Amino acid sequence: MRATSFRVRDGKVRNLAGHLERLGLSEAESQRLRTELRQRVHDAAASGAYAINPIIWADTGSWTIDVRPDRTIKSHIIMDAHPHNDERRQPQVKGPDLMWLSTRMNITKGRGADEGLLKAPSGRIIEGIYAHLIALQGNKVAVSTHPRTLRSITAAQVIPYLQQCGMTVVERTEGFTLQELHEAEVWDLNAFSGIRLVTAWAEYGDVIDVPAGRAAAAQVPTSEEVNRWLWEQADVV
Repeated sequence: MRATSFRVRDGKVRNLAGHLERLGLSEAESQRLRTELRQRVHDAAASGAYAINPIIWADTGSWTIDVRPDRTIKSHIIMDAHPHNDERRQPQVKGPDLMWLSTRMNITKGRGADEGLLKAPSGRIIEGIYAHLIALQGNKVAVSTHPRTLRSITAAQVIPYLQQCGMTVVERTEGFTLQELHEAEVWDLNAFSGIRLVTAWAEYGDVIDVPAGRAAAAQVPTSEEVNRWLWEQADVV
């Protein structure tokens, strides 16, 4: 069973093609699913819900669409500085481990944070609980290419765009160090929230603000600017 979820706003989805590809359906099946999704979006809009959060479950040519209500999105977030051991069974497939991930998120929220980290046995950071992380410093953007990193639909658009803006991609094949994340400008990417900027860390019961100023070079677009760009590229359902 595979899953994908995203935010629909005014009938548009960021990188809808990427979400359909993630489900592993045939082209004909993807077209039928898209038609059904379009109707669900239309029905939601007719009831006054112009932004929704569908999750689609697919398995061997069949699927279900659960339409969930929209939620408030924070553009700036607090990151949990205490990583969770990555115990996912199928880390490269979205769906099978969502229940386990929710238990980690509950722990993280209990620490006063908005997002948490998953770590490898080495202590290196693979990714966020529900997010793909990128770390910006100067004109470089570091990305985790650890084998247990889930392919990010949002990063598939963001990384090439940052390269077009003059940034160099640096791969962290073993994941990030915590020190690197503390020193960098960290963007938290997922298909519902888009890009959220990490502006504080929850550590030992305290919330420690990230120092003022950007770790990224001045000419690098901000997370807010790239968020706007993502919606400009969004696909009509």
